[in-house]
Order: sequence, then structure tokens, then C-alpha cells
Amino acid sequence: METKNSIRKRILPLRNALTEEEIKEKSRKICEAVLDSVTVRQAENILCYASYKSETATDILIQTLLERGKNVYLPRVSENEMDFFRIRDWNDLSCGFKNIPEPGMHCQEKCDKNTVMIMPGCAFCENGSRIGYGKGYYDRYLTRNFCKERIALCFEMQIVPAFSADIHDIPVTKIYTEKRVIHIYESSKKQTYLK
Repeated sequence: METKNSIRKRILPLRNALTEEEIKEKSRKICEAVLDSVTVRQAENILCYASYKSETATDILIQTLLERGKNVYLPRVSENEMDFFRIRDWNDLSCGFKNIPEPGMHCQEKCDKNTVMIMPGCAFCENGSRIGYGKGYYDRYLTRNFCKERIALCFEMQIVPAFSADIHDIPVTKIYTEKRVIHIYESSKKQTYLK
């Protein structure tokens, strides 16, 4: 069975090879499907991420959520921990950890009721297992703060066969790619295909 590190070394170069136009078009399909989902439409508080490099782009997603009046929270890293702070517009973002946009220090409002988390990752398995970037920020956050809905955004090329997950890994509940939505349940899996 392939290791997490070997999967990262195999998948990240493929994702990084996508053109800016490919990332934009695939991301548009993914984000439109997320915005149309009942889960996101009904959520009041949404934890999201500011996309970086070749990740699924979230700028339109975040802007639309803000325009809909959602409480949007983005991550800010401090040493070995990550917390989510509310933003009200793009001016609240500044250059943070590894030059990733994150809420400025003036943003202090944390989410006191976590309902929906939208997260990035390096690779995902159809059973909900997630491979991040190796630092464990999301797993540690989710250990401290339960989120019932954990939505992963990725490109189809990032879906991989089963791998050996670690005991502390917290699975996602849905995976959105440009081609389909994978709904993960404890005992079964359902897929819907995007048009």
C-alpha cells in the first residue's frame, strides 16, 4: 500500500502542472456545486480557506458566501496550531504562514459553533481519508473543535486508492471534484456526477 509521502510526491507535481486556466475552470465547477449544496445554503457559520498556488481556488466561493451574509472564518497559523477567525471582506486578509493569505491580527472573532468546514488537501480517498501537507494542522484543530460537515475540495486527479491512515487522521464527510461529489457515510458511499 502506498505511503502518504509517496502519494504527496506523486500527486503534487501533477496538480502543480495544471495551467492557470485549468485551475480556474475546474475550481469554478467545484465551487458552484458547493454553493448549490443544501449543507452550505443552510449553514450560518462556514470555515473555509484562502487558496494557495495550485489548490482549488476559493476566491469566488468566499466572495459569494460573504455576499449571502454567511459568517466566514479563515485559518490563521500560530506556531504549531491553527485557529479560524471571521473575515468580513478581502481587506481583512494579510500575508501569513508560508505567504498564504490569512486573517490579519485585527480579526479576533472565533467561530463558537462550528457547523461546516471546507478544507484543502494533497490527496483524498473515496472513503473520506485525507492526506494534508504533513503538518497536521487540520487534524489537531478538528480534535479540539468538532465539525459535523467536513467538505474537501480537490481536483479529480487528487483522488487516490486506499492508503494507510494514521489513528489521529480525521476523515472528511464529502469530497467535491470538478466531476463529482462523493458523499461519505459510516457504512456506505454515494456519488453524484456534475454536469
